[in-house]
Order: sequence, then C-alpha cells, then structure tokens
Amino acid sequence: MAGFDWEDGSLEELAGLVKALERAGTPAPMIRRMVETLLRERVERDPQAFVAEFPIDPDAPWYPTRDHIQLTQQRKRIMHDLFGSWDYGWTEDDYERHRSTMGTIPVERMIDMDSITEFYFHQSRAALYRDPNDPAVVLWEVAVLDSLATVLSPEELIQFELNQRRYGIGLRNMVANRDYTLEELSRLLELERNQYLAMHGVTLPDVETSAAVVLSAQRELLGDDQVVEHLRSTNGLFEIYIERILDAEASADATRQLDVWLAKEAITDELKQLRSRYPDEQDYRQAIRDGNLIEEARSTMVEAGGESAWRRYQLSGFAGWLSMMERDEPSDP
Repeated sequence: MAGFDWEDGSLEELAGLVKALERAGTPAPMIRRMVETLLRERVERDPQAFVAEFPIDPDAPWYPTRDHIQLTQQRKRIMHDLFGSWDYGWTEDDYERHRSTMGTIPVERMIDMDSITEFYFHQSRAALYRDPNDPAVVLWEVAVLDSLATVLSPEELIQFELNQRRYGIGLRNMVANRDYTLEELSRLLELERNQYLAMHGVTLPDVETSAAVVLSAQRELLGDDQVVEHLRSTNGLFEIYIERILDAEASADATRQLDVWLAKEAITDELKQLRSRYPDEQDYRQAIRDGNLIEEARSTMVEAGGESAWRRYQLSGFAGWLSMMERDEPSDP
C-alpha cells in the first residue's frame, strides 16, 4: 500500500488496488484491513467530501451519534461492493462474533438486512434522544420485524429476535440447552415481546401481559426446571423470596418454587390492577376489602405452598400491602 494515495480516488481505483494485492498473493484478511484503514482515513480527513462521494440518507432523524453510525454503515457497504461479499477477509474470530450476535443467520443475509435495520435503528435512537420514556422507542425496536420478514425466513427472523432484541437475549439463554420447534420459539418470543412492550407503556388490545400469565405459559413450554433456572439467573429477588417462603426441603423442589413464585405474581398483578383503577389511597384499600383480596391471596398462597407458605409470606417483606391493611383497620373500642 506504500505510495497509494486515495485522497481523491474512486471506487474503481480502490478496486484496482484490491485486485493488484490479490495477484501479489496478499492474504484476504490483510487486504481487508488495508481497505478499512483507507476508508477510515478518508472519512477522518474530510467527512463532507466523503459524503459527497458516497451519499448517506439526509432524511434520517438526528441524534448525537447519527452521523458516526451512518458513516460506519456506509463503509461496510462500500467494502461489500468492493469485495463482492460481506465476509471477505474475515477470520475465525469474525465468524464467531457474527454467530454470537446473529445466531445462525447466514452472513449472506447481512447486506439484505443492512438498510432495513439501519433505518429502524435511527428512528429508535432519535426517539430515545427526544424522550427516553416515549413508547415510540420500543415500538420502533419491534416494528423492524415486519420489514425484516420480507428478506428473512421465519427461522432467521427468530434468530434475529433471540440475538438482537433485548427481550430475546434473555430467552436465548433460557432455551440454549434444548431443541424447540419453530412454533414453540415463536410463542415464547411473542410472550417476551408483549411483556417488553407492556413494561414500556405499550398496551396491545386483547393481549395478556401479566407476569403470572407469561410465566405460566413459559412453564408449559419449557418445564419447571428451566424456568426456575432462568429466574435464578435474571431476577435477584427470586432466590431471596424462595428462602423466605419455603423451608429447606421444599425449596429444593423446582415445582414448589415456581408454584409459590407464581402465587406471589398473581397476587401482585391483581393489586397492580386495583392500584391503577383506584389511585386514591382510601379508595384502593376499600377496593381490596370489597374484593375480599386478603382471603383470596391466602387461598392462592396456601394452594401453592401450604399454610406455612402463607404465614411466611405475611412476614416476608413481600406483603407490605397486608401491613398497610392492618394499620388501616379500626381499633377495638
């Protein structure tokens, strides 16, 4: 590369350099690094001139790192055009990185996905910059799936969700050690996706996203041991709760663990619904009484773990609402 000046050169000139290096027997990874260096230096020297030569989307919504992201993606596309493939000159480390971030999606799909994912990435990042609490942030994250479905197979689209969406990565770790059908994975991703949207203020009509419902469905598809293992690795409260609710013998049983955790989640979900309907404190407490929720909670917990689980739940610190109700009871005359 000594003496090669690409400051005002064309892609044809750069392609000529690549061919010359190949004829000279230069290893492909070295050629790739050379071209990457030339492109990066060209951008750093005069970004405006680079954009004039290789236009980027001027209509992409602005946020602080937009231009950097656009120029990085443009360099990748230029290299694809030069080399004729996305993975020219890749090493085994590059392929391993691809597998760790894209699963089994073939490298050949990357150029088809590139413009789609970049468009939605800009939209989501711009929404995040304007207002981190705007539901549009997660709506853009999920909306990309419909567009990707035009270039990816159903199996590849599942791989994208498992490896590229925040809600999917946790599920990927949960299902890593077993084989699941396409339908099972689709259902599990749907549950995670809907719950993720609900957590960020996006309510879908006729879709149940409560933690108890999602966990029950996961339990049916994955089995108790797998769900408990996932909860232990992702929810810091799970182990604390189990230690306080179950005795040592019962806490070794995955089914009992999941039963009492689901009981707590079902109680909590019902309390959340009441709280959203009755923001006034006195109205909220009255609704708990009118709905006989204390007895309902007792029945739910006893069914899951026995009388001892209910007694432990009352003293566990996870039942502050019960203490609130007791303080509100009128004193005996």
